[in-house]
Amino acid sequence: MMRDRFEIEEDLARMEGGSFADLEMVIEEAEGFQVITTFNCEGDVIDVRANSANEPAAAENAAGKLAAYIDHTALKPDVTIDQIQMLCKEARAHQFASVCVNSCWVRLCAENLRGSGLKFALW
Repeated sequence: MMRDRFEIEEDLARMEGGSFADLEMVIEEAEGFQVITTFNCEGDVIDVRANSANEPAAAENAAGKLAAYIDHTALKPDVTIDQIQMLCKEARAHQFASVCVNSCWVRLCAENLRGSGLKFALW
């Protein structure tokens, strides 16, 4: 169920009052699944999860099904080697659809994703 306007306004009032609580919002809802994104007080995404509105047991599989549609991405120009390696490790662990990186990271991604069956995209 999506949060109503009152709940969101309560969270914003708490944040403005000096209590920097995380703000959780349902961003998308389709085919019985909700994608819930949690933002910190600076507006950064700190958590994303999927829930099933139809069946409690299906909620466990929702994240796995959703992962197959996600391109795990790091396109900032100041990305480090460690961040690219972590990106590839996370993509393997969650079986994301692909890894999307700047062209200077092709060799490193190819080495890290070899044998995983994951694709990578260049920007």
